[in-house]
Amino acid sequence: MKKQVYAVVLTTILLIFSSCANEEVHPVMRSGEDQAVREEKLKDSGDTEVVSPDGKHIYVVNLHMEGENLFAKHTIRNSISGQSVPIALDLVSGYAVWLDNEHVLYIGGIGEEGVTQIDMQGQMTSMPALSKIMAPTDLKQTERATIGNDRLYYLETNYPRNIHDLKYIELSQMDAPAARQVRGQVSLFQPMKAGHMISVVTTRSHLDELKQELILIDSNGKEQGAALAIGAAIGPMAWSPDESELAYGMLEKAGSTYQISVFDLKAGSSSVVFEGSRLIGDLLWSPDSTRLWVTIDRSKDGLERQFYMETSIRE
Repeated sequence: MKKQVYAVVLTTILLIFSSCANEEVHPVMRSGEDQAVREEKLKDSGDTEVVSPDGKHIYVVNLHMEGENLFAKHTIRNSISGQSVPIALDLVSGYAVWLDNEHVLYIGGIGEEGVTQIDMQGQMTSMPALSKIMAPTDLKQTERATIGNDRLYYLETNYPRNIHDLKYIELSQMDAPAARQVRGQVSLFQPMKAGHMISVVTTRSHLDELKQELILIDSNGKEQGAALAIGAAIGPMAWSPDESELAYGMLEKAGSTYQISVFDLKAGSSSVVFEGSRLIGDLLWSPDSTRLWVTIDRSKDGLERQFYMETSIRE
């Protein structure tokens, strides 16, 4: 299978391409073919954007300073028309997760308003039962909430022991939720949207050295075969939309070259699609599961410089 890597400037998360090239560099590619890389120095943005599953709407949190105070403006933006619906939230911490294409959960930070459900018209519904489980406290923090297999998965960190547990809540039980544990000692995870498989990064001892392992588990936490990868650092990762492949980044050992690989679930094997610069941000698949976009760092002067690599996975 021939794999090619191209560079594109990604001006929004909707993958709008630019034709402006600033300089040419040469990433290492499995195919051995060098392609020009287009790079752009990006301006800092105070926006956090979370895209709906169908890509039609974006939940936006804009942070801005007024004097010495930090303020937040929450909106839902139509990605096609550009029109925005204001949300009557002013929370400066926390994060959003789309339950479906019509509803967003916003999980506030410590001392904020707990968990709020928001619809496309900006109507808000307080979720007190869910807040008792997911709202952060001085002894507990929840993060990385993700929807998969009709469940709301999340990591719960308990202090001061700093233990990370992967838990879930059934979406059908959001009004009377019950948290159930899938697995302990998880630092990163990614569930399939429809299937029952979850990719998990955990830490284990190898010859008296702690290393990260990428493993697959089912929805009950049972391991599915041997580790897909073992290294000093693993992540991020993303399932393809058709759930046949898992893309993941890995640093095999300190000082080694960063790699991005794709695991083929049917073949049971991984192949490296890019190796080179440090990865920044998430891995993004095209809707047809044939291409992968990654954001990498080409620092030359101590400043972070971003550009976007498009990797052709299938032809």
